[in-house]
Amino acid sequence: DSVRGDAESTVGGLKIQSLVRQAAHSVWSAQAIDSPVAFVCSETVLTTSVPVEAVLWAIYSVEERLSWDGKSFATYSVLRSAAPQVESHALGDVIYCRMPTPTGMSDRDVVQERFLLQLPGGGYAI
Repeated sequence: DSVRGDAESTVGGLKIQSLVRQAAHSVWSAQAIDSPVAFVCSETVLTTSVPVEAVLWAIYSVEERLSWDGKSFATYSVLRSAAPQVESHALGDVIYCRMPTPTGMSDRDVVQERFLLQLPGGGYAI
């Protein structure tokens, strides 16, 4: 929350840059000051009449995701199965996916460490 509203901030040794800021969607990049590697973080607030657990499962479950969004991926697999995290108690896994790109470009490879956490006030964070 300390970087919302700022285009760029430094927090705990990380340079945080706001890339997109809309009413229900935000995207940030985070980069250690001495590292060339950046991480991308996003937040989207969904409003739906469908139970939140159904939406969560459709996004988080590899099998369910591929049933409705399979054409978006050349490959989508679990590298490390979900396990509870000691400090946060979030459920964490690691996935690998390769997304097709337009002709003439290489497919985009992504290794993603994902965390699933039930929020204290209700809802979930991935």
